[in-house]
Amino acid sequence: MYLATSEEIVSAVLMAERGKTQIPVYFVSRTLHGAELRYPKLEKLILALVYAVRKLQRYFQAHPIQVLNDKPIKQILAKPKKSGRIAKWAIELREHEIEFKGRNSTKGQILADFLVETPPPENREAKNEEVKRKEPEPENAWKLYVDPTSIDL
Repeated sequence: MYLATSEEIVSAVLMAERGKTQIPVYFVSRTLHGAELRYPKLEKLILALVYAVRKLQRYFQAHPIQVLNDKPIKQILAKPKKSGRIAKWAIELREHEIEFKGRNSTKGQILADFLVETPPPENREAKNEEVKRKEPEPENAWKLYVDPTSIDL
């Protein structure tokens, strides 16, 4: 499995080794919202792994998984002093047979990076709608004056 992250998106690519070649089996990509946007890069990578585990639970239960990444994810999950969310994620990930290895191939990582850089079209449309729903600027806002005696209470 290869993990990738950007400012707004996390992705994971599950690859299967067939002989000497790696074949993509499944990919997971998710747009981050709210506080997730402010997570440090390492936490975003762990979050990508957590989303992949939740989405591909049957693969993780049936097979040993190797996460190929050049970041110290294993050390962060093994630290005794963790933030609450990392501790929760570590417990969730511990039930699966996940081995963390240094990245030796870039083919799968290129696919994961590509997924991060090209969000699905529906995410772009949703983002554009959010921009349209913003409050009007104070200088363009209208004020409504009402005679209080004309209101029925």
